[in-house]
Amino acid sequence: MPPVKRRYILFRIDFLDLDGSSSSSSIKSQQKQRPIIHEGDLIHSVRDMIQKLYGDYGLASILFNFHAKKFDITTRTGVFAVKRESYKFLITSLPLIQTIRNYSIRFTILKISGTIRGTLRSLQGYHGRMIHNYKKLLPENSQQQQQQQNEINKGYESIVKSLTEN
Repeated sequence: MPPVKRRYILFRIDFLDLDGSSSSSSIKSQQKQRPIIHEGDLIHSVRDMIQKLYGDYGLASILFNFHAKKFDITTRTGVFAVKRESYKFLITSLPLIQTIRNYSIRFTILKISGTIRGTLRSLQGYHGRMIHNYKKLLPENSQQQQQQQNEINKGYESIVKSLTEN
């Protein structure tokens, strides 16, 4: 039997404030309490949106072939794995999801890859750019800002470690 061919979708979630602006717009807004979203919440919201858009056929096509490989709330990035035949249902429904657990969100698809290795390379490049840009914004490295940088680095390392172990 041939192997199951998958597509890996690297995504980022942006939490929106009440005024509709992205929470990643300023350092001050990042210091607010972070919302708690679990992988199960992501899966349920994606399945619900696919059910609304494509009906029972769309839901059945991804029901047993779709799962979240990893989601890290610190970096707000994650990876979905889906069977190759049904990945278009997923990528067309992600941008239309607007709320998860009463939080206003926006999905951004960063990369679609056929291998987990390609996804990890894109994730490394993305986090490298984000850390570099974040360090530029900081006027000086105070203790609290250093802790935030370490937290971002730990989140990045945890997602890469968990994906390479599977």
